[in-house]
Amino acid sequence: MKLKDSEHVYSPREDSNLLQRVVEDYMKKFKPTRVLDVGTGSGIQAITAKKAYANAEVFGADINPMAIDLATENAKLNSVEIKFLVSDLFERFQDQKFDLIIFNAPYLPPEPPLDPIWSGGEKFIMKFIKLAREHLTPNGNILFVYSSKSPVKFKHKIVAEEKVFFETLYVAEA
Repeated sequence: MKLKDSEHVYSPREDSNLLQRVVEDYMKKFKPTRVLDVGTGSGIQAITAKKAYANAEVFGADINPMAIDLATENAKLNSVEIKFLVSDLFERFQDQKFDLIIFNAPYLPPEPPLDPIWSGGEKFIMKFIKLAREHLTPNGNILFVYSSKSPVKFKHKIVAEEKVFFETLYVAEA
């Protein structure tokens, strides 16, 4: 996969790569027809989803307009058609349902001096999960990333994990 970077957009790292592997496997196995990548950033998850199952209608959303521009450019670089929209979580997707919602959450606790692009913590993830459940089809699923530095305390299934220097990263299904 070819991806351009921007200093104004979260660049794929260990968390993105772990989630990417799960998304690719999930798409091939379950073939969801409508997919939403929330907080799309560079577009890595949306592009992975579309490349793994070309028949899926894939959307990417991010609050950062520069992320939408970058993700659109990256989708073109990878010859996939994805609809990217500036959106604060689900605001642009009222009454829409998805078979899969992907989220590489800003999972670290919101403690200074962390850049806001990195932080959000469990409260933010909880807000996302509550809203995401309203946008799932009856058999839909959510895949999201979190860290041992900011554990989540609601019911979920860990589908992948990876130890990196100061934390363990988890991909969860909810």
